[in-house]
Amino acid sequence: MGVSHRVTTMLPMVALVLAHCGSSAAPTSDAAPDAAPEVAEPAGPLTWQEATRRFQRRLLEDTLAQCGGNVSEAARRLELARSHLHELLRAHGLARAKG
Repeated sequence: MGVSHRVTTMLPMVALVLAHCGSSAAPTSDAAPDAAPEVAEPAGPLTWQEATRRFQRRLLEDTLAQCGGNVSEAARRLELARSHLHELLRAHGLARAKG
């Protein structure tokens, strides 16, 4: 089993633990200034899907910030195909506008 598969398998578990423990981890201060705002916290506990979505978004934001917005480098660090990373960025509202 490759590292990428193990990481992908663990991400939902980590998200659930963070949500269950009431993690108040804030977005990094070096996040892109044009990044979409955080979604309002729901009343009550998070679902598995929502916790996973939030974890993925935070991971994408943090990795892009660490890579200076370089999508190719972020894809390498996350061990994702660049095309898949672009799909994830669009899905999370983090894609840059073309033009």
